[in-house]
Amino acid sequence: MGSRAIVIVCRDIATTQRRLGIVDGGIGICYTRTGRPFLADHAMEDALLTHVQSALTNAGFWEAFETDWVCLDGEFMPWSLKAQGLLRQQYAPVGTAGRAASTRR
Repeated sequence: MGSRAIVIVCRDIATTQRRLGIVDGGIGICYTRTGRPFLADHAMEDALLTHVQSALTNAGFWEAFETDWVCLDGEFMPWSLKAQGLLRQQYAPVGTAGRAASTRR
């Protein structure tokens, strides 16, 4: 199970500025199916985008498809990587309460 993500990655910063209008020096963007930022941590998003860009470059994607950008729609795995805050804030207390309740006999 994953979390749905749309990832747009450009070959370089100039392409990002020209194609997407992003002028912050990034190489792309990652967002949810509803248009919200997919990752709250900008460093993690930059690392993800850089990894995807490197994989595409190493695979010869840009030349093979004669493009300088790509839009990928898929599942971000594992979903728990994105949901660490949710796991700590919502599910951890439930687990703690369940353990406490099962030891009181």
